[in-house]
This record gives sequence, structure tokens and C-alpha cells, in this order.
Amino acid sequence: MAAYLQALLHHEVYVSNVNENGETEYWILHKALYGLEQADHEWFKTLQGILKKAGLNQCIGDEGTYIGSEVIINTHVDNLLAIGPSEEALDKVKRTIEDYVELDKKGQPVQMLGMEIKWEQDFVVLTQTHLIETTYRQHSTIHSKLGKMLLPSNLELFEHTKEPNDEYPKTVYQALVGSLLFIARMTCPEIAIHVNLLG
Repeated sequence: MAAYLQALLHHEVYVSNVNENGETEYWILHKALYGLEQADHEWFKTLQGILKKAGLNQCIGDEGTYIGSEVIINTHVDNLLAIGPSEEALDKVKRTIEDYVELDKKGQPVQMLGMEIKWEQDFVVLTQTHLIETTYRQHSTIHSKLGKMLLPSNLELFEHTKEPNDEYPKTVYQALVGSLLFIARMTCPEIAIHVNLLG
């Protein structure tokens, strides 16, 4: 679906257009368009309302996740990943959502937000092998210098007062830490302490 086009605007937005005669026309928008600053916000509020009507409540810890009595839906713009105990439970929520927007069912996903999804018989496995390998290759000069980060029992932290090393631009290091934070939060919580120290 064209997500943003499904969202109504809640304040006046005008656009201009030059017609075939060279005259400028002004139109008022009733629905959000891609490129508007508020388009993603309006779509988010619209989707939030639809999922609430479907009996799902927004998760406090992850605002992109909605939890119902049987179904959990994770959202990313206009992609919805639904998990439930049965096809009937999923279809019930799907029918409610389709009262408001058109859905295109794609089946079981194999990837979402940089995570690989493996569907086993009784469980789902989330990995980020590709992202980890890509991050490793992109930042090979930094990780070769850092070496293995050990956490001694007598660890003390000090404020960094030296000037940034020109060999490793600040933004490159920030990109590395950001990638590692995402990996730690999604599939590798065991590296969270190390990433915190790098930050």
C-alpha cells in the first residue's frame, strides 16, 4: 500500500502547480504526500488508530510493536510483521485492518530491518549475520587497532580529554558504535556492556 496516502492531514497544507496554460494553481491537500515533513507522523497516527481498533495496544518499550490478546504486530513504516498462535487469529486482525487500508499479504518473511528470520518448527530464530559481517568489513581499520576488549575486574572509566585522532574521523567511529548498538539491541545482548564502554 502507499502508506502516506492513507493518512488524513489535520491542518491545512497547500501545494502549487503550473497548468497547461502557464497559470499557477493552488490546491489544498486532504491526505499526506511523500515528501511532506508531517507525512510520516500522520501515517503513524493513522496506523496507531487502526491497530487500536483491531484490539492491539502499543508496547511501552518499543513503540513500533503492538500487542493484542493473541497477536503481536511489529511495524516499520508500511510493513507489518504479525505473529500469532493460529492462522485464524491472524486473519481476524487482518480483516479488521482491511476495513481501513488495503493489505498485501507476502507470507513468512525471511528478512526485516537487517535481521534474518529463520522459521523453525516450534520457534523463530533471529540473526544478523550479514549486518555483522558488513560492519566488520566496513570498520576493519578500527577493529584491528582496538583488538579484543577485555573487562578487568578493576575497571575504571575516565573522561576522554585528548583531541580526536585524525586517523579515525569522529563520524566513522560514531557509525561503528551505532551499528554495534543496533546489533546489541536486536540479536546480541551479550555485547551490550562492551558497546556501552565504546560509547
